[in-house]
Amino acid sequence: MTVLAEPAIELARGGVVMNAFQAYIFDIVKAIYLTYPDTHKTFGSKTHQGQLLQQGEVLYLPDLADCLEVLAREGEAFFYQGEIARAVIRLFAERGGHLVGKDFNDYRPVKRKPLSIDYRGATVLTNPAPSSGGTLIAFALQLLQAFDLSRHSPSTVPYLDLLAQVQDMTNKARIDAYLDDHTHYPGEHVLDAENVEAYRTQIKPAPICSRGTTQISVIDGQGNIASLTTSNGEGCGLLIPGTGIILNNMLGEQDLNPKGFHHWPTHQRT
Repeated sequence: MTVLAEPAIELARGGVVMNAFQAYIFDIVKAIYLTYPDTHKTFGSKTHQGQLLQQGEVLYLPDLADCLEVLAREGEAFFYQGEIARAVIRLFAERGGHLVGKDFNDYRPVKRKPLSIDYRGATVLTNPAPSSGGTLIAFALQLLQAFDLSRHSPSTVPYLDLLAQVQDMTNKARIDAYLDDHTHYPGEHVLDAENVEAYRTQIKPAPICSRGTTQISVIDGQGNIASLTTSNGEGCGLLIPGTGIILNNMLGEQDLNPKGFHHWPTHQRT
């Protein structure tokens, strides 16, 4: 873990020069990041008053570097029973948040029987509900079953267009399932053959353009796995004191909570 964290620690401590695109993104989230004094001080421009970091300026996150260093060395206890948990609990007590010490102490991972599907002669095991990701991966693969992928080479325009259409339909199925069901995750009934076919018929041979979080996973022949996510999430703008970590705003995400913020069921895992 210490080796994996080294590059992030070096960048956080040594600084990262902002490029034009990063400066543009900072301008989009400016209203959020300028709301709280600590966040403003961390991400604010040193040369342009009332602005976040500009192109060419350097972002330093020494608190984050220290936090990652300890987390890599001490492991999960630093988060659930250590200073991070205590800092979050104090912050929430001051600002009316819902997390308390019991939430950190009682959290346990749950091992579940994986969701299994057949795809072109292979058995695919993935996360079951209540995680929506595994069900949606299975749904996307079921959509692809009817298409002859051998007609197009990977990375060609027709091949990528088809994948984009499948992912778009998968996202639509997720939203429909959230709105139609009484749960906060799409149940495995979305994999029923008739339901899959109803979405498959909506896939058209035309390019689409959509926005959202982008995630890729790469696995090589030796079993090494790399996963990379670029998110549209911007956080709530509130720093956990002494950590350099900004709290997220995930319960406001439409794809997780399409029925509205105050309709989130209690005692449920995301």
